Amino acid sequence: MEVHLAQVSKNTLNLEVREIDDVIGKGLFTTSKMKAGECLAEYKGELIDGKEAEKREERYRSNKHSYLYHFSESGETMCIDATNHDEHIARYANDEPQKTATAFVKKTLIHGVPCLLLFAKKDLSPNVEVRYDYGDKAAPWREKAPVMPLV
Repeated sequence: MEVHLAQVSKNTLNLEVREIDDVIGKGLFTTSKMKAGECLAEYKGELIDGKEAEKREERYRSNKHSYLYHFSESGETMCIDATNHDEHIARYANDEPQKTATAFVKKTLIHGVPCLLLFAKKDLSPNVEVRYDYGDKAAPWREKAPVMPLV
């Protein structure tokens, strides 16, 4: 799947961050139609190794929100920390079980650097919340937040 960064940047103009409620906080929503398989945004932040990510998780624990995305690259645990990057809107995509998620994340290398790209899982209408499966079935917020209805 070939991705052009200019297209990713253009597509982020079709997304906006909105306040949802006190439990979930903010979410990422479409502002126009998006096609299945279309790259919505890049999950941007600081690329760090697993040890640094563990330190930051401990430091961020007292915060209400942190935006650490862990992944494996060449057998090493890596992380993109978007906690201090409010301007990067992909971090506002919320968690949703795979079955009802509206998006998915794919890791790719761009100029040899691992990047995380958010894709539409299906055709999306305007005003649809963009959610993907974080991969943590035991996440505590899954008990608090309602699951999105199938559309």
